[in-house]
Amino acid sequence: MSQADLPVSGASRGPRVIRPDRGRWSRIAWGAWLALMLLVCLCVFVPWTTWYPADQLDASWCMVLHWAYVHHLDFGNQIVFTYGPWGFILQGYDPATFDLAVGGWTLFAAAYFCGLVRLARRGGWPRWTAAVWLAVVTAALGLSAMQLPDTRMLALSWLLLVLHFHVDDRPVTATKLLLVAAMALAGLTKFSMMLMAVGVLAIISLDQALRRQVPARRQRWPWLLAAYAAATVGLWLAAGQSLGSLFHYLSHSWEIATGYAQGEGLSTPTEPWDVTWFWLGGGGLLAAAGLAHRDDIRRRLIRVGGMAIVLILVFKMGYVRHDLHEVTATAALAVFSLVYAGTIWPRLRHWMSKTLVAGLAVGCLYLNWHSSGVWGPWLEEQGNLWSRAIDLFPWRAYAAAQWVVGRPVLEETRQAELQRVRSTPLPPVHGSVDVYSFGQDVVLAAGLDYQPRPVFQSYLAYTPPLEQLNAQFLSSPQAPQNILLHIENIDDHYPSQEDGLSWPLLLSRYDLADARYHWLLLRRAAQAREFSIVPLANGTAPMRHFVDVPDSPDPIWVTIDVKLTPLGKLMQAVYKPPELLLAVQTPKGSQSLFRLIRSAAGGGFLLSPMVLDDGSFARLASSREMRDLRVSALGIDVGEGWGGNWAYEPHYAIRFSRLVFTQR
Repeated sequence: MSQADLPVSGASRGPRVIRPDRGRWSRIAWGAWLALMLLVCLCVFVPWTTWYPADQLDASWCMVLHWAYVHHLDFGNQIVFTYGPWGFILQGYDPATFDLAVGGWTLFAAAYFCGLVRLARRGGWPRWTAAVWLAVVTAALGLSAMQLPDTRMLALSWLLLVLHFHVDDRPVTATKLLLVAAMALAGLTKFSMMLMAVGVLAIISLDQALRRQVPARRQRWPWLLAAYAAATVGLWLAAGQSLGSLFHYLSHSWEIATGYAQGEGLSTPTEPWDVTWFWLGGGGLLAAAGLAHRDDIRRRLIRVGGMAIVLILVFKMGYVRHDLHEVTATAALAVFSLVYAGTIWPRLRHWMSKTLVAGLAVGCLYLNWHSSGVWGPWLEEQGNLWSRAIDLFPWRAYAAAQWVVGRPVLEETRQAELQRVRSTPLPPVHGSVDVYSFGQDVVLAAGLDYQPRPVFQSYLAYTPPLEQLNAQFLSSPQAPQNILLHIENIDDHYPSQEDGLSWPLLLSRYDLADARYHWLLLRRAAQAREFSIVPLANGTAPMRHFVDVPDSPDPIWVTIDVKLTPLGKLMQAVYKPPELLLAVQTPKGSQSLFRLIRSAAGGGFLLSPMVLDDGSFARLASSREMRDLRVSALGIDVGEGWGGNWAYEPHYAIRFSRLVFTQR
């Protein structure tokens, strides 16, 4: 695509209006089509057929978000999670929150639809062409939305970028304000959406500030950024949160976001090819953004920079934890390409340019179709997720109609789900209770007095500050009277690394009360016992070599400080560093391999004895002999497929200590 093929951008010379179609019937048909497309948007955006995920981990946090809103918990202090106070609208059903979920997703649908109509009306197309494009983009988003809901929120920031740089660069319009309000709600639904919205609005504000064509100084003010901040504060207060806790929410959410690459990074054997195909599509979009308009180079760089911010964040959402999240990334890329191709298509003059842009859109759609087919069986669905979405559409429309006439159909599904969860036997619990590592759905379905720690699922406490929040909670008067504990680590983590700083408190502040069920029941001791960490030995050790663990009658606490190289830090910022492996060896010579959470290792964790299940934890808590689970040596290595440990320093610091506490 050459610049000679393309005309000057319409954004700086005023919007171009579609070719007028004469006749009253044409206008009526256009209005009817818009009404139909709006209804379709409402059907695919609003969670009329919402349900809780099949796996316990995801079902648990979904239930907790609904419960936290109903019980007015303080996000940022009492609840620290990747989702905000409006996160309950994302998934799951509760009769107390469903109307709010309908309202929130109606706002998303209205903002998305108005943005699309604005692009279609100002694209320079006849009405029938604009109508077909609207249908295609709405259908693509519908397929994506019914796979994973994040795509619907990601599309809002992309629409605002395209609208500003290619259609209407006025500082404030009604459509832009509607999109900004929806982006603010998305940001308080999931923190990553806030990062994307702030990046996009900062780029737009920079463009406005540097525009030489703007005569009035007041038009250079970042009005949209200010509107976003005001909407965020308003929605924060509307969710029942105090203004003073907003800072804690932002700081703790930032801690989760910055530790995500090392705490939840996950790779697949096909990852190099998957990443390559994603960036072929993303690179094509950036190239089109740079060449599609012959405006000044500074504005062109700003436009490409804004789109790059969106694509990088989408990439990290999809491939840092490379599992079903990949479908979110490829679905967003498919929708982005359709929106952008449709926006610049009428301005393309040469057939080769049109062929390249059309090929880009079709290629991104195929990539999403392929990833949906790969990950569909992972959700225990039959066939491609696109097929599943098409099958669900009539049912969603029926459920929407039932809600309108006052006969919602979701309560029956909810009661069936709760009944299934209640079938899990629980030990007798009296008083407040928390759950380790996860399984909150069982507690909430049973109607127990749930008293959660701040980072309420242990796998997410993957940095020392996050671990410390939970440890301080266990030391406070607000600590629950009971704990249901089930050792259930994710991603082959060393089990005692998840919520590692809380383990000494679980062993010293609680007594084992019941071990007959799926969960161990720990009851808060009448008098708290003290514990201490007594240094044994420290030094440095080379990567890929075993280090002897000091022998001790007490459990061994270890602190491991593995440093990133400058290249490793860059990799962590834009993607993720190679995974670290922890190899442990017993006195009999047997070896086990786990994934090491680098940041949590720096805060310390219980190394020996190896507590791999509920039985071994019960033995540790009740003074049983555990010589068979003692760790005699450990080694740190880098996962395969990365070409060596270029991301990490060749030596790491290690410190061994004794964990001394009174056992019961």
